[in-house]
Amino acid sequence: MMTCNSQQLDDLLLGASLLATGGGCLYEKKKAFLRGVPLPISIIEASDLARNDLLCTVYAVGATHLQETDFVEALKIGIERVEAFSGGRLRALFAGELGAEHLAIKAAALCGANVLDADGAGGRAVPEIVQDQFALQGRETTPAFAVNARGTVRCFENLAPDALETAVRDIATETQGLVLVFDHVMRGGDAGILSCGTLTRSIRVGSCLRDKALGRMETLGLQILDEARVVEVDARAQADFFRATLSLQGRAAYTILIQNENLVLLKNGEPLVTCPHLIMLLDQDGRPVHNSQLEQLPDKTVTLLTARAARAWDSPRGYQLFSPRRFGWPYDVRYAKP
Repeated sequence: MMTCNSQQLDDLLLGASLLATGGGCLYEKKKAFLRGVPLPISIIEASDLARNDLLCTVYAVGATHLQETDFVEALKIGIERVEAFSGGRLRALFAGELGAEHLAIKAAALCGANVLDADGAGGRAVPEIVQDQFALQGRETTPAFAVNARGTVRCFENLAPDALETAVRDIATETQGLVLVFDHVMRGGDAGILSCGTLTRSIRVGSCLRDKALGRMETLGLQILDEARVVEVDARAQADFFRATLSLQGRAAYTILIQNENLVLLKNGEPLVTCPHLIMLLDQDGRPVHNSQLEQLPDKTVTLLTARAARAWDSPRGYQLFSPRRFGWPYDVRYAKP
């Protein structure tokens, strides 16, 4: 177990914002949302859990450009429903993906639980519910509780991940807003299925960003590809997803294809890095670029970074769930080193 002070919390939020590959919640909004949360925060490892400890995750579904953060009451409602359904108190919450870690931290503070050093998506943010470690292992995601900002709750049981994705995405589209999802209700003995250690990695990445020590990030598996000028942004904000194409010019011509997150990086028209691998951007001040900010970027210079996906995604099942072809792009999974 580690205790997370104010500086480490800031590093966590900052590092996770980079690893979220353009998606998740804005760093500034995450920081504001957690203002007043009691410090230090206890972050525990899977080995700290008892076999029957109750865990779950919370994350938001909707388009990346939607950035509501007034979710305190919705969090309380979701916690109550999970604990009532399970017949026990939550011992810990974990991030459904990086970029949503603030929701798990706030929810844990509200119910007196710990935060687990893990996420459900492999140390990044993802466009769909199906891109997670439970679906990858063929495990049940439900029961799931979807709570909108008004506190309306829908409970889903015995749904496959694809069906749950459709149902929750429909709610987000109907309400034109983000929807909180509480799912992956599990016991401590099963925590090994998650991507463990991703919060502490985020703290280390955030520390590198704070110190403007990009060279240190190579020891954490991040590769600096190029500095490039943003030539054009073609953004299409919709209620279900934020879709965009980003054109850049550096040592080569680059194109990034986006569906909430950065999913495909083309170099001179050919795929260089694709999901499930990580494609990340830093602005001129060394801050992570969130995809809701893309229209501010034309003629500005950004730093392109890449990183390999969690090893769990490197499988036929992983490529089926999380490859460019799933999103309609005619490319196979690829990671070419800089």
